[in-house]
Amino acid sequence: MVENQNDIKVKQIKTDNGTGFRNTKLESFYDERGISRNFSSPYKPEQNGVAKRKNRNRIEAARTMLNGSALSKHFWTEVVIMAYYTQNRSIIVKIHYMTPYEIFKERIPDINYFYVFRCPVFIHNHKDHLGKFNAKADDGYFLGYSFNSKAFRDRWSKDQHIELVYIIGDPGEGMITRSIATKFTAASASECLFAYFLFEIESKKGKIAIGSKWVFRKKKDEHGTFTKNKERLVAQGYSQKEGINYDETFALVARMEAIRIFLSFSTYMNFIVFQLDVKSAFQNGKLKEEVYVKKPLGFESSKFPDYLYKLDKSLYGLKQAPKAWYETISTFLIHNRFVRGRIDNTLFIYRSKEMCSLFKCM
Repeated sequence: MVENQNDIKVKQIKTDNGTGFRNTKLESFYDERGISRNFSSPYKPEQNGVAKRKNRNRIEAARTMLNGSALSKHFWTEVVIMAYYTQNRSIIVKIHYMTPYEIFKERIPDINYFYVFRCPVFIHNHKDHLGKFNAKADDGYFLGYSFNSKAFRDRWSKDQHIELVYIIGDPGEGMITRSIATKFTAASASECLFAYFLFEIESKKGKIAIGSKWVFRKKKDEHGTFTKNKERLVAQGYSQKEGINYDETFALVARMEAIRIFLSFSTYMNFIVFQLDVKSAFQNGKLKEEVYVKKPLGFESSKFPDYLYKLDKSLYGLKQAPKAWYETISTFLIHNRFVRGRIDNTLFIYRSKEMCSLFKCM
């Protein structure tokens, strides 16, 4: 590509000793074109410092975008390609005061179409028979750019596959195109699945899996007005078997008497009381047992029909979910210098010369 696009003759290529660069196919390819090779010494990355530093910059940018998007690590290829694409059109080091794209193409890159990774997009529906009142667009997530066409790489929320598509208008602006139930099933439910617990896909041979289902309900405010639709993926824990996919289920719960004493003491000491609500608390609990669930509705895959999901974090409905969440939050508090109460183990105390903090798990 370098020779054809820029009329430059490649004479030498310098790489490390990885099998991706040092194999018989590449050796024959280089020999045919008279290209010499220069390999760096083992465990000496500084001998190929420019490439190593460039890769580090890309990985750091990709890590930042992936963590900010709240997507799982399964999207690492998409975010690395995104970092590669944007950094080639940005000034990283002020040596030439030009972007790599400008040096290579000899023209200034157009960045007016740049969007934030995982921003919501609306994808035009090209079906011939949509019906008079069916939506003309589907919702999805922006995952990057295409190198071979004037299109974008987007993830369809309804069936989770990635495709090259055209975005309708500004992806930052809202657009009502689907019914509420379908929208929350596809978009919010998938975000809940990927953001709050991580999983691995494994074959179901010799493994016992439990079922799961989506639970939808409308949330009201203090005036009885519907504020938003909530969805939750719930495991069918009634099918769990002791000793196979759970061991202990007991979890400490704050008693009403302890809460009253806590509030009374806080009032007596003139403490400021804050109430914190952990969003999807049980889904943050780390599991110690091996728990497998069947594929939820909407996440079936024709490529892996006989595979199951192995949970790394708990789900609502699991028998050990309350215990897993208590162990997770208590470990976090103790790690941050809180001390567990001797009488009430749901009370955690932090003391210092400047302040005293009480944390009550309810």
